[in-house]
Amino acid sequence: LLRADGCITADYVDAIFESFAVNGDYMIVVPEVVLAHARPGSGATRTGLSLLTLRTPVPYAPNPDKTITAVFTLAATDDDAHLGLMRDLAEVLVDDAALERV
Repeated sequence: LLRADGCITADYVDAIFESFAVNGDYMIVVPEVVLAHARPGSGATRTGLSLLTLRTPVPYAPNPDKTITAVFTLAATDDDAHLGLMRDLAEVLVDDAALERV
């Protein structure tokens, strides 16, 4: 979604998958929710956040007991520009009612 909107390049998508491969499941921020992201400088052209919800849960391959039903993707152009988005997203992720609506 962010690539279609021009917020990220294909390099940023590759960097997200590389980070998953190297760092494991740290992007699963709460059960069933992924916050996909890469380092600034990896191909983000502007700050953005997208949400993809899945009708059918997808098992996380290395640990099939963990499933994913929602993917937030964060694009950040520097170390500070996205902090407001992260604060707002954190408020949703810790609010059970808000997270259920997602």
